Amino acid sequence: MPHKKPEVPSADQKRAQNTALWKAYFKNPTERKHEAIWTNYQPLVRHVAERFKEKLGGTFDLAALIAAANVGLLDAIAEHNADSGAPFETLCIPLIRQAMARSLAVQRKKNKEHLLRIELAEAISIADDPRAPSLEQIQALLILGAAVKKASK
Repeated sequence: MPHKKPEVPSADQKRAQNTALWKAYFKNPTERKHEAIWTNYQPLVRHVAERFKEKLGGTFDLAALIAAANVGLLDAIAEHNADSGAPFETLCIPLIRQAMARSLAVQRKKNKEHLLRIELAEAISIADDPRAPSLEQIQALLILGAAVKKASK
């Protein structure tokens, strides 16, 4: 017996479903309705995260981007105003992108701090060498120490 593919709702059906979810939520906001809205927009979150990853190139973890994107979705749900007349996606997509960009910036800073600490440790190990360090080694140690201090602020 062949498997039937699930019916994909039309754009109008999806729009009507979204409208019904939001009306129910604004009428009586509950955690369950909030979760239903969050779940309803997961395909959008995934789509925006995949596009973001494509534009970045490189080896970014899609799961980490989706996790960050969900922070943006939660922000958008909290900020959405039904009286504005604008579709939720108009607010949601930029907030999802901003959340992913913030996450990458934090990660980049952590990675930079980590690399600087490794370089500082290497410089310290050179300075601890029984042989006298050269002037260049001492300067490198001082510069790296200042960079680590600045990056950790």
